[in-house]
Amino acid sequence: MKKNIYILVENAQRELDGRILLGLKLLKKNYNVVIGHKGSLLHIINKFNPGIVFFKSIGPLNTKIIKDLKYKNFKIVTCDEEMLATGKIEEMINYRITKENFMNTDLIFAVGNYDGEAIKRKFNEKDKVKLVGNLRIDTLKKPINNIFNKEVSYLNNKYGNYFLLGTQFGRINAENKNNDFMIDSVFSLMSEGHKADSELVKSYKKMFNYQRENMEKTIEFLIEFSNRIPDKKLIIKPHPNEKSGFWKNLIEKQKINNIFVFEDKKINTNSLILASECVIACNSTILLESSFLNKKCINYIPLKKDENIEKEVLIKSSTTVRNIDTLIQNLKNIENIKNLDDKSNISNFIINYEENNFSSDKIVECLENLELRKYNSHITNLKYNIFLITLSLLAKIKKIIKKTYDFKPKTNQQVLLKKLHNRKIGNLMSPNNFKIKTKLIAKTTGINNFKTREIVPNVFNILEK
Repeated sequence: MKKNIYILVENAQRELDGRILLGLKLLKKNYNVVIGHKGSLLHIINKFNPGIVFFKSIGPLNTKIIKDLKYKNFKIVTCDEEMLATGKIEEMINYRITKENFMNTDLIFAVGNYDGEAIKRKFNEKDKVKLVGNLRIDTLKKPINNIFNKEVSYLNNKYGNYFLLGTQFGRINAENKNNDFMIDSVFSLMSEGHKADSELVKSYKKMFNYQRENMEKTIEFLIEFSNRIPDKKLIIKPHPNEKSGFWKNLIEKQKINNIFVFEDKKINTNSLILASECVIACNSTILLESSFLNKKCINYIPLKKDENIEKEVLIKSSTTVRNIDTLIQNLKNIENIKNLDDKSNISNFIINYEENNFSSDKIVECLENLELRKYNSHITNLKYNIFLITLSLLAKIKKIIKKTYDFKPKTNQQVLLKKLHNRKIGNLMSPNNFKIKTKLIAKTTGINNFKTREIVPNVFNILEK
């Protein structure tokens, strides 16, 4: 008899590795482990025996499903990694955690003291808030980070030495603005009922203006870089929520030969970091991963300092530069940039930031203390098992038909949904890729006696052989 756990994935490129690592450790603790794309898994979860459902966030969009799951005796846990780097943590909590969802959640996994203490203050509840850290940081540690070796070799062979620019302009260069109802995040919040003078809308206005000014300076930097350091390469890695086409158009119009836009969804961002000479970003969490991997990293903020928007943890983990000339000079003399060794201070924000401290181990320990009925399987009965097999076969037939007849999305909404899926999931959760990724991670942890099985497309069971 085993406990069941259902681990949701929203963005496979950012989240999948850490969730597979957690799943493998839970497998060793005698759990039935199911990992799947959020939409795909929640669509069929009523066919499963009750267990623990691992959410990324418990905002208002999840209220109905959380209430339904609690009614059916599921346990709800969450670890919202977006909390780890924000200017105003209280505003972020108000936006991403509703009181009703908090009450229906069994455990809140905080990344560090920064978000954990703020959540405790907000809801006057200590017992259900546990400090565990960030699963993404776990995958950067030895020996688990060996999973990136093959990709790093590929990048080195293809590009040689390069600088990496991670953009963070999801508000003003948003991928999802081609639909019929969205202009930008500020007006969208107002259409949802938030007042123009509310703290949330005002903070988004500030962020919107901040990103706009910063993007203007980033465009200027790219043009200057191509002119003043023509013998060096720079790779742009757009944020998952951005239009990469903007950056490609910029390079084409400016006739730039030494800057490239990276769009390969199969290559992990951590591999891009490891293969680079230096990482440049603006107020982006990519700097945290870079710092942990002992890479030279520059937080490019060419604007007047604003403590309400700038993220303290990123200031502590990187070299802050506030004008183009200084940035160019730093890149020309890259050997003079010092790696910051401030892991003790960063640990206030990310509790597992030190080498031998694993978030996945803390989460397993917390889950073990949840009272939960045990089952022989995650599947309720034979009837539902047959239903899921049929559902999987129909999905595969549909995919073959679409490919054969070259069906394409017709409406703007269909186009956006396809783009969103490709950006967040792509082909990373195909049966073959999921199996390969799980084997890679298992090899680094000494776990060998397991197999993966697709339940329906984008949803998998990790089980003992």
